[in-house]
Amino acid sequence: RGVSEMDVFAYVSRLHLEHLEALFADPWSVLAIFRSLSPIAKQYVLRLLFVDSEVPITQVNTWSKAQAASLHSNALKHLFNLKILAETEVTLPPSAGRPSQSERAVIMNSVFRQSLQKATTESISAPWATTRPDKRAPTMEKLEEYTHKRWASLLHFIIGAPIKEKDKPSRTVVELLVSMELMHSPQDGELIITDKGFRFLLQDAYTQVWTFLLTYIESLPKKDLAAVLSFLFQLSFLTVGKDYQINALSDAQQKLVSDLKDLGIIYQRKNNSRRYYPTKLALALSSGGSKEYMLAAGSGSSQSGWIIVGTDNRLYGYTTSTLQVLLLSLFVKLLYRLPGLVVGVITRESVRSALVNGITAQQILDFMEKNAHSQMRQIAEGLVGITSEGGALGKVGKPAVGYLPIIPEAVSDEIRLWESERNRVSYDSGVLYDHFSTAEDYHMAEKYAMDIGAYIWSNEKKGMLMVTSAGHEELR
Repeated sequence: RGVSEMDVFAYVSRLHLEHLEALFADPWSVLAIFRSLSPIAKQYVLRLLFVDSEVPITQVNTWSKAQAASLHSNALKHLFNLKILAETEVTLPPSAGRPSQSERAVIMNSVFRQSLQKATTESISAPWATTRPDKRAPTMEKLEEYTHKRWASLLHFIIGAPIKEKDKPSRTVVELLVSMELMHSPQDGELIITDKGFRFLLQDAYTQVWTFLLTYIESLPKKDLAAVLSFLFQLSFLTVGKDYQINALSDAQQKLVSDLKDLGIIYQRKNNSRRYYPTKLALALSSGGSKEYMLAAGSGSSQSGWIIVGTDNRLYGYTTSTLQVLLLSLFVKLLYRLPGLVVGVITRESVRSALVNGITAQQILDFMEKNAHSQMRQIAEGLVGITSEGGALGKVGKPAVGYLPIIPEAVSDEIRLWESERNRVSYDSGVLYDHFSTAEDYHMAEKYAMDIGAYIWSNEKKGMLMVTSAGHEELR
């Protein structure tokens, strides 16, 4: 899979052992990886943390009940993928007349074990010490505003909305956008959004940020992989609003700091400042399942649920964010905009326009569901009743046995139907042959095209044959 299709821990699992152990040497990176594990995987790691020898797999299998066999299997598989555990063999001593025999066993990676032991038994408060108090330190409100502004500016740049010259991303980030195929430059040299870029805009901010970072990491020399990844993990253990010294970082990490400013992850008062401040977005990078702040940052608003969709295809967006309105316009026909509210309707034409731009029906539905207003979620969970006119009745007690879908089924079915309409016809580029000398030549060419898998269409009466572009090279 490409980096756009995986999260950071899936990326870590595919690293070569040499680079992975360089990452394991940092206790903070190990802590970040540990807290990303499932509860049962964490339990297995803690059981083996102070065991420096092989443990027979038969003994490990006794750590879970039969009812949890799938959870047990998935936990071990994940630990093997991350190379935290390795499979080996252990020789069991003879007993009761049975000769000694070999058995499968597991052993924890020694570098991972030592770093996690250090992180859990020694008093280490933060990856780096803070500097002397900064008299002009940014307030928490300023850091919050900075994060939203930088991330929103980046998405505005991708979508092609006008932004100030000083808010445009750096050359490094623009090059990343092109390498990620989110934007491309036609002959006139002006960057425009691609189909992949439209799909990217509807993803949640957690996925967007890590897609950027993993693409950035992929472009680095192999020797810098561990240093850059460990820095990204270490950021989540720093304190928002505290300043840290640039000089404590390696050259690769210092270069990363300057590039992270464009994403709103790091704040620096000046480009040549020797201090940097992590934002809340930095702390959310490896925060396990806590992605709420990143979702809010990606929308350019502190509000997470702002969309209401009615069964009549009307959509109400409770927002003051220009970016959110632009995202809605990708698949919604906007009718009017009021202070704090935008109203639109999901039509066949608006959805087909999104489909033409490479956005899928599922991505539209996922976007609306992730940003659904809390009232819609409560109705779906049966916690709030509704009147025949659609108004809320208030709490109705315990949830219903079966939850309703958050997006009305009439709307989701219609969006999928419009997508299926477009997919009924498939297009193939090819080469058309006609004016054959004889019927025999026509039939020979048709048969050969079928034999090599290049045949698309033919009409014997008109003596016409269409083959694929690749097959044309062999057929002519």
